[in-house]
Amino acid sequence: RTLPGADLLVLNGISGSADHKLAMINGRTVAEGEEAEVSTASGRVKLRCVEIKGESAVVEVSGERKELHLRSSE
Repeated sequence: RTLPGADLLVLNGISGSADHKLAMINGRTVAEGEEAEVSTASGRVKLRCVEIKGESAVVEVSGERKELHLRSSE
């Protein structure tokens, strides 16, 4: 089952240093462990950034985890 709004989350980019990575999700920059509200086409979604990897970020929305991947630049 899909989470409301979770399918509208887009990982725009990953930045920061190796020990302090930042993920940009729907235009909002978050760090690991940080909670944020992001805007989506269906309204605001509250998420928590669980982990930021090399090419993806794991977020928690409504208690469920979802891994967001960077869009390939093909």
